[in-house]
Amino acid sequence: MDQNKKCRRIRILNRVSVRGLYAALLLGVSVSASAQESDKESTAPPSQAEATEAVGASVGEKAGDEVTKKRAELLSEAVEALQQTKLAIEHLDKQNGKKALDALATATGRLDIILARDPGLALAPVDVVTSRTDIIATVADVRKIRDRIEALVKEGRLQDARVLMETFASEIRIHTTNIPLATYPAAIREAARLIDQGKLAEAKSALNTALSTLVIEEEVLPLPLLRAQAMLSAAEKQLQDGSAKAADEESEKSQIDPTIFIDNASYQVELARALTYGNDSLYEKLARDIEDLKKKVSAKNESRDLFESIDKQIDNLETTVND
Repeated sequence: MDQNKKCRRIRILNRVSVRGLYAALLLGVSVSASAQESDKESTAPPSQAEATEAVGASVGEKAGDEVTKKRAELLSEAVEALQQTKLAIEHLDKQNGKKALDALATATGRLDIILARDPGLALAPVDVVTSRTDIIATVADVRKIRDRIEALVKEGRLQDARVLMETFASEIRIHTTNIPLATYPAAIREAARLIDQGKLAEAKSALNTALSTLVIEEEVLPLPLLRAQAMLSAAEKQLQDGSAKAADEESEKSQIDPTIFIDNASYQVELARALTYGNDSLYEKLARDIEDLKKKVSAKNESRDLFESIDKQIDNLETTVND
């Protein structure tokens, strides 16, 4: 993927999605979770809350792994360069040009190390944060809200549509802040030149401008797809463990049936599609294969290869989300 195409500035959001449904009501969306107002395929499966809770830790772990991977890519020299830039601004606030120059010299040195090591590097990652938005709605509700958003856009009511769009999501976003190496080092040197000339206010303004050019990359992890994978994994594990007897009667009773996990995984995939995550053309085969999987599991037929195929399909779908 083209790095520049992927990069865009954002305002980091972390919202409670009940607000989105409330806004939907205000703007005329009929929101109902009843099965009577949803078609059959949109009806929430049994034990939805239990299945979602059962895989909560697995979903959190996978998201955590992605954040850890991003943190491992942070460049310590870039982190220090950013810290020294901010320190220089603090010194300029105190009218201490000498200390500000020392801080900028350190920042420049760290950036030079990065460029010497990798001359072609465009962005130097310095920080990773996450945000989470999780809409509380059925598939039918999501479709109604989506239809309303599309109608508002066609009517030219973009601000009303934006209210609904703010929480039209079920996702974890990973935001990586980067120093743009094509422009940032030059901005630091220009600030140092201004300090040498005694123009401390102008130097501070130049540094603040440099900080405003930091580039934020986003990676979106759709929660419905993460949950679907975790539910299918839980179903497969139960099937593998099924040949062995449960430790006691109570533990056997407390287990969620594999087909319930599969039903809930199918529903999560449907929710992801309603929220328009990824390439829509990939959903048809995925939905059919999950339905085939349920039939095989119910008939106690071999299903390992199909589990593996579905997992790869969801991986591919997740990849298209960030294209």
